Amino acid sequence: MEEKELSTTHENEKTVNIIGGEIDKSTVSLRFFGDNLCVEEVTQLLNCSPSMAYQKGDFLNNQIAKKGAWLLQVKKSKKSLEHQISELLNQLSEDLEVWQELTTKYKADLFCGLWLNGWNRGTDFSAKILKQISERGLKLDLDIYCMDDEN
Repeated sequence: MEEKELSTTHENEKTVNIIGGEIDKSTVSLRFFGDNLCVEEVTQLLNCSPSMAYQKGDFLNNQIAKKGAWLLQVKKSKKSLEHQISELLNQLSEDLEVWQELTTKYKADLFCGLWLNGWNRGTDFSAKILKQISERGLKLDLDIYCMDDEN
């Protein structure tokens, strides 16, 4: 993605805004949800321990979980979104029958949080990574956030 400067002037002040370019930071999480989700089953089938998991009825954050969840997260990073997705998928089973079993049994998605310091940021995905996501039966969920100076 190409970055450009856009200059504006307000009463003897010059403001420079950077437009375009790559996403500033992002994070990726693989998520499985279900009323009868079995954390041990998902962990065993994917051959990977989750970053966080809980069963329906577990007590967390002063509430009772209404459904079970299994989550594997890549930390927020300036690396490309595609790199983070690859990093996450490379930790897991490549057996597409396992993925079909899990995505049929549970609600599953690849959640991507995108943080932008400026406007008109973007990213793209190769056909290879889109194929990997599709073959695993995962929904791609993109949430976009505008960062302020404190993030």
